[in-house]
Amino acid sequence: MTTPNTKSVARAELEARLLELTSLLASEYDAIRERDTEQLARLADDKNALVARIDAAARSADVSALLSDPDTSDVEELRALMHRAQHANRVNGAAIESSQLFTSSLLDILRGRVPGERTYTARGRLGVQAESMPLVSV
Repeated sequence: MTTPNTKSVARAELEARLLELTSLLASEYDAIRERDTEQLARLADDKNALVARIDAAARSADVSALLSDPDTSDVEELRALMHRAQHANRVNGAAIESSQLFTSSLLDILRGRVPGERTYTARGRLGVQAESMPLVSV
């Protein structure tokens, strides 16, 4: 059974990890904007490890018990941190998706196709002809 002191230590750990995640997501956004693929790869590894630590901290803090705690200021602070991290992660995902669509459009142009116009196989993958077209015709 966890004591009140153990709960507060676990809650502080969870809060610290969530703050760390928010900071990491800000760095990830900068790397996305700068198209720094090496930094993005490092940050992805760091983010995966941090999410595992957050999961462990959430279990130690017994989040379900925390959420039913009458001291709502602690609960609201944790929820705000979680929502901030969730929002930052969604923004980063949207930025990555936008970058992928831009790159795909550029490839379409280089292959002599109208951007976004593609041929797909029955399995929903790009057709062989689309992949084998030259990037530049002379």
